[in-house]
Amino acid sequence: NCTNLRAIVLPSTLPTVESYAFRYISSNATIRLPDALSTVGYYAFTNGKLYYSGEQAPEGWDSGWCGYNNIITWNVADMLTDAYGVTYVKLNDGTVYIASVNGAVSEIVLGGNADFPVTEIPANLLNGRYDIKKIDARLHIIDGLMIALANIDEVVQIIKTASSSQAAGQALRSRFLLDEVQTKHILDMKLSRLAKLEVQKLENEKTSLLAEKATIQAILND
Repeated sequence: NCTNLRAIVLPSTLPTVESYAFRYISSNATIRLPDALSTVGYYAFTNGKLYYSGEQAPEGWDSGWCGYNNIITWNVADMLTDAYGVTYVKLNDGTVYIASVNGAVSEIVLGGNADFPVTEIPANLLNGRYDIKKIDARLHIIDGLMIALANIDEVVQIIKTASSSQAAGQALRSRFLLDEVQTKHILDMKLSRLAKLEVQKLENEKTSLLAEKATIQAILND
């Protein structure tokens, strides 16, 4: 049981990973799969963030080599984790982005012209950028909830009459121009809870988040 591991370094010449070899690792663990890896057994990796140079799994890898919880990045040219715990990834097309900050998943793209290995960026600066990402994600959800509340009777009717949650999601997206993230958040809530949400509370939360975002942005731009 290695649930506290943040990164696993596999030998570059490793040819085989047996079934269930890394079954009990943390979902945040970073693993670079070596190019020499020709055979991977069933459920060899059931958690973790996986990085591989190829466009897809080679034929020698079992069709069930990874689990549903894995995050897989293909076409990886190089990787680097610096002293601040920031993991950088360079793709084959030259794009460089920050994959994680101290194990927390991130998607900060530095662009196609960034030097690699990149100059270390202080963790407090990156954490500010990561906080903005989290704020934007929450604001996006709030916008979806406010649309649902403005049309609550129709939303409830769509959910109740749909043949499945998938059908309800498709109907909500089509009717109110929501995306999958917003729709999932609405469907994950019980109808009674959704109906009791207060527009004013959502508006207050949105105002607070926008102010927090502006403060962080001002610090980052200083």
